[in-house]
Amino acid sequence: MFRPIAATALVASCALAGVPASAHVSAAPVAKPFAGQTITVAYASTPPPKNMLDQFKAQTGITVNWSNVGWDSLQTKITAAALAHAYLADVADVDLVARRPILPPEVVPTSQYVRRRVLAQA
Repeated sequence: MFRPIAATALVASCALAGVPASAHVSAAPVAKPFAGQTITVAYASTPPPKNMLDQFKAQTGITVNWSNVGWDSLQTKITAAALAHAYLADVADVDLVARRPILPPEVVPTSQYVRRRVLAQA
């Protein structure tokens, strides 16, 4: 099952990484409509620090299972899952140029949401 809203919340949270807390704190309590959900991330990069994932869970109530997979292996798994119409992950590091023809329309690039430099420095 693909959970695009929860997955979008994850990448949006990663985009906010490195922004001072005072820059995105509101006075109103934040509802957690996705509390208790778990999303799976399959990325060919080092996972963010545990404290960043803990902060995401505290803000959203969503648990993140991060799977660090080698690039070639990940692309093979994505291709196999797409062709079989099977679930692989909610967020994945996809080679869109090579795989766009076989991917479902729900697959969208996350590069505009994830600040890789911030994750690398965290």
